[in-house]
Amino acid sequence: MNAKALPDIGRFYAALKSSHEYDNTEVLPKVKAIDSPTERQHCFIAGYYRALATVRSLLRLDDPSHFQAIASLARTLFELAIDLRLIGLVDGAIRKIYAFAELERLRSAEKMVAFGKGFGATEDLSVYKAFIADKKGSIEQACQTFWPNLKLKTLKHWSLLSVAQQAEAAGSLFAEMYHVNYKPLSWQVHSGLAGVMNLEKDAFPMMCGIALKIAVDCYADVLDATIVEFNFGAADRRLRQKLQLAVMLPFTDSEREAVALQKELLS
Repeated sequence: MNAKALPDIGRFYAALKSSHEYDNTEVLPKVKAIDSPTERQHCFIAGYYRALATVRSLLRLDDPSHFQAIASLARTLFELAIDLRLIGLVDGAIRKIYAFAELERLRSAEKMVAFGKGFGATEDLSVYKAFIADKKGSIEQACQTFWPNLKLKTLKHWSLLSVAQQAEAAGSLFAEMYHVNYKPLSWQVHSGLAGVMNLEKDAFPMMCGIALKIAVDCYADVLDATIVEFNFGAADRRLRQKLQLAVMLPFTDSEREAVALQKELLS
């Protein structure tokens, strides 16, 4: 990350890179080795892989001019990390996640068919129509089981919580991120000038620094949740401490500090 004006931004980028290197060595091989995962495990694996892909994209964005994309990907990590934490907090979370995913596919298919009818589209809509005919009844029945008396068109998240409520439920780390940083991140994701109006040029690398800090914290939380869920630490009791070291090491100022940190965390 080019951060001559604000050197700490480079440290956040380095922390993300360090965490990714840790992941490649300590977590990814273990996830790949999981055989015949349960539905719950599959949810964690899917969330983990999406987080990993998001981080790999972030590491390609190495200049403050990418502030919008960096903010967008950081927000994705924020929402992914919360989803994984909510699995253990919401009753029937796994089945609700699957049902909501199918409902989203149904909504998309119905919108495509409605668009085709309304505008005389010539594209082949048979795939969408077949999905609706085959799945609509079972999908809506499942959703009514989990969310009775709720108009499905109003359902925005499987937990029935707003983003603010999700963040509060997931813990203080996420609550603070939401109340302090979520809105500015959204300004960079959506169109409009709220996030860039009347800003000095140094504000843009600062935006990158904030987003990268969020990305580091959320990625680390996803890794930690994955380690705990699959009990990867059983074979290495220091696995979670190694994750802490990977995150914190780029913020040391000397080899002496680095050695001291390593000794503190791993001894």
